[in-house]
Amino acid sequence: MTELSAVETEISDLTGLEHATNLTELNLFANIFSDVSPLAKLTNLTELYIRENRIVDVSPLAKLTNLTKLFMGGNRIVDVSPLANLTNLVELDLNGNEILDISSLAGLANLTQLHLLSNKIVDVGPLANLTNLTQLNLSDNKIVDVSPLTNLTGLTGIGLAYNEISDVSPLTNLTNLTQLNLSKNKRVDASLLSSLTNLIELNIEHNQITDASPLSGLTQLKTLNIGFNRVTDVSPLLDLTQLKTLIINSNNLADLSLLSDLTNLTALDVSGNWITDASPLSNLTQLKTLSIGYNRISDISPLTVLPNLEDLSLLATNISDYTPLAKLTQLRRLEIGNRLMGVAGGRIEDLSPLVSLTELRSLVLHNNKIVDVSPLAALTQLVYLGLGGNSVSDISSLTTLTRLEELELRNNPLNADAINIHIPTIEANGVEVRFGHK
Repeated sequence: MTELSAVETEISDLTGLEHATNLTELNLFANIFSDVSPLAKLTNLTELYIRENRIVDVSPLAKLTNLTKLFMGGNRIVDVSPLANLTNLVELDLNGNEILDISSLAGLANLTQLHLLSNKIVDVGPLANLTNLTQLNLSDNKIVDVSPLTNLTGLTGIGLAYNEISDVSPLTNLTNLTQLNLSKNKRVDASLLSSLTNLIELNIEHNQITDASPLSGLTQLKTLNIGFNRVTDVSPLLDLTQLKTLIINSNNLADLSLLSDLTNLTALDVSGNWITDASPLSNLTQLKTLSIGYNRISDISPLTVLPNLEDLSLLATNISDYTPLAKLTQLRRLEIGNRLMGVAGGRIEDLSPLVSLTELRSLVLHNNKIVDVSPLAALTQLVYLGLGGNSVSDISSLTTLTRLEELELRNNPLNADAINIHIPTIEANGVEVRFGHK
């Protein structure tokens, strides 16, 4: 036997594996063991997958020098010095541990992929000479200085989100990058990214950006996230004609007309802005996913000409007439209402416009004014139904929704039949029902 996989089987003790010396590939993902000493003599291993366990001490792995792939994310590892001699490693995953010092990784010159997401790393200096790296994930650490990365010109993807970076000038050298995530840092100067013209995916949300003009030359972009910034003018994005996904939520946008030329868009999030007019969206006929909540939109009739729309979020708007929704028969997910109780905007009362939406799998209607849910009986494909924070008392019509897996009913004045008869009936079909008050 050269390969063994025992995934999610609650293994707590690896005793006995020390005899499986012919193994070249071992996958023990998502078990509950902490002691890896039985693996110490499995020197023929080339691939070892022990993510999501309870490992603290990796010293028994120090002699497994034939390893080319080692995946140990989601453990409790602090000290990675035993890995210093594993110089044949090509891929190393240490995501989600408690690592501060990565100096012992400095000699792993064959690495092409290194994943260090969600640790406690401050100093990335030891990575300066790992010039074979093509993928590097350092998101969710405590990094301030990225200058040691400036010579890693082979990188095509790098994750630096959720750090404390303010100076991204060392990254201007990395012109082979196709993926860059800098979200949630101190403050990123977007002008320093203009040289990265091979970028296909860019995330710079939460960085206090006011001017999008430095992005105008990144014409290869297919995915751009500039949410939670302070952008008012989107005209610099007009040259990004290859964009498929644009996330520009929670900025200062008032006018969507300039986006109407981005006709290749399949996903657009403009929620949390100052938009009143949705009519420019009618030109974006490739849209599959659209989020326009938390704006001042009152008329959604322009959306009826979007033939591919499958996912629509309309939270906290000024909409009073939902009848145009009846024409969006291809919808698979719909969200109307508010995430918070007591917020007045855009609350729906009459569900009859939804009767024709028979392709819906997920329907989120929290915190509206709903009393009568009988129109929902027609939505037989529903897997998730959220009705929390309404005025529903009778749920008898929901018992016919045989594909439901989750039903949210909290904060409704459910009658006795709902609690004593209908909820037990629905639960008997394997549905997770949440009710009562919180």
